[in-house]
Amino acid sequence: MSSTNISESIPFYDVFGYYEWTLTLADPRTKGWPMVDSPIPTLTGVCIYLFLVWIGPKIMRDRKPFDLTTFLVPYNLAMALLNLYICLQLFIGSTMRRYSYICEPCRQSFHPAELRIVDAVWWYYFSKVLEFSDTFFFILRKKDNQLTFLHVYHHSTMFSFWWIGVKWVPSGSTFLPAMVNSFIHVLMYTYYGLAAVGPHMNKYLWWKKYLTILQLIQFTVAMILGINGIITGCEFPLWMHYTLIGYMISFILLFGNFYAQAYMQGKPIQQFEINCIDMGAIKNNFFVYHLVRLIMWAVLDSDIELFFLSKLGKPVSSLRGKVVWITGASSGIGRDLAIALARHGVKLCISARNISELLKVKQACLAQSNGSLGPNDVYVLEMDMLHLNHHNDYFNMVLDHFKTVDILVNNAGRSQRAEWASINIKVDRELFELDVFAVVNLSRVALNFFARNSIKGHLVVTSSTAGLIGAPNSGTYTGAKHALHGYFEALRNEFPNVHVTMFCPGPTATNFLQECFTDTPGAKYNQTVQPTDRRMTSERCGHLYALAIANKTHLSWVGTFPINFLLYIGLYYPNLKRVTA
Repeated sequence: MSSTNISESIPFYDVFGYYEWTLTLADPRTKGWPMVDSPIPTLTGVCIYLFLVWIGPKIMRDRKPFDLTTFLVPYNLAMALLNLYICLQLFIGSTMRRYSYICEPCRQSFHPAELRIVDAVWWYYFSKVLEFSDTFFFILRKKDNQLTFLHVYHHSTMFSFWWIGVKWVPSGSTFLPAMVNSFIHVLMYTYYGLAAVGPHMNKYLWWKKYLTILQLIQFTVAMILGINGIITGCEFPLWMHYTLIGYMISFILLFGNFYAQAYMQGKPIQQFEINCIDMGAIKNNFFVYHLVRLIMWAVLDSDIELFFLSKLGKPVSSLRGKVVWITGASSGIGRDLAIALARHGVKLCISARNISELLKVKQACLAQSNGSLGPNDVYVLEMDMLHLNHHNDYFNMVLDHFKTVDILVNNAGRSQRAEWASINIKVDRELFELDVFAVVNLSRVALNFFARNSIKGHLVVTSSTAGLIGAPNSGTYTGAKHALHGYFEALRNEFPNVHVTMFCPGPTATNFLQECFTDTPGAKYNQTVQPTDRRMTSERCGHLYALAIANKTHLSWVGTFPINFLLYIGLYYPNLKRVTA
């Protein structure tokens, strides 16, 4: 084939051909929208902007600065309202579509909520050209010292990059940076508007530097999400992840330099003296620390420690060859934990009452192990946790098969749906018998085995976010999970050589509602989880569970937004939770 034919058949060989090829990938939902079809309006706008940045100060050199006070106040108010509208539209649309804050593919759906997001992203893009006015006002007021490289770089590139966003990916993960940034712009333009009123407002504008801190946090979180998208294979254009990371690094460096020059230079470095503690610095650090955690817990689906361990800690493959016994493994989290471990060659004992379902789980484990496990490496044990008198017998059966147990995962249990005041005391006893006493008894059997054989064993307990903060309509269940934390915290302190992991999943898409206790003895809730419920998938939960076990965490919790956020408030600000309830 000649080179001419190659260039004609593969558009990558000429720039215009490549551009035409990319147009075939453009999102059809924004076709025909103002300034979207062609890059010419955007590029022209940027060129005019840069030209005015260059020529403007020269024109104003011998002129008096304009007094724009009467115009700046309504302008900044209008920009604050526009950004508030964008932020709310993105939040409402993403909530309606149950968007993930970690990774959300752009699916080109014409669902009304998706179109709401697309519309808001276009307005966000359009707001970037309106923000050119910030620069023009600086020029007209002869505030040339504010025409920094950071300012010009920020305004010119944002308009350009967001044309790409609205052209090719106006929904999916695109929503999050636009939503967060528009929220920050609400605060920023509110600040500018108040500052424009006059000097007498300065006493109310002490929070200026926190805007820069918020922006730095925003850039850092966006960079982390970009890195995570590459590592996890998020279904979003790969080149956009790399571009995002590079772009955020540039902002972190530039805004960080601005923050250092504006708020840190010239401050004397004082030696620490107990009577001369800088309370302002303490308050600032306290604010930043908790703000970072709030933002991260709003976007992560696990606690921060587990998130970093999933990237930097021990992989699940470090458990290869270990013997792990999982109770309650016939369905739900137990099933998917077993499969997640089997993928990495972990030997398994899976136990439950339903032998037929256990056999299905065994087949799934063997299929997922890619030949690293044989039939004898997955032992199926029919077991009723309520038969406490037979726990020693069950344990010996596992020992007869594997000769040892390295990790016991207490996953068996049932949840509850009932009003606190109407629960029959017999239900309390029944639920505690299964969810607490059976778990404690089997763990004691395992603990004695570890002690007799000088094994540094590992006890793992499936708790719940209800074991950390109270869950409504689950009074007995919440009490049982809190009791487990008390039992195993005491065990951890008495036996420091035994690892104890408490794993607390939030709402998860399993069939647990069918088996839930109610307020009546012997009754079951017998409901199913709805597809529209915002829950973590059981597969994702099982994967994170396996990581927590591999890294021997003391306490880990997982859940989709807003579970982590509510946990943070409930654990560290219980009075605030009460006020906002």
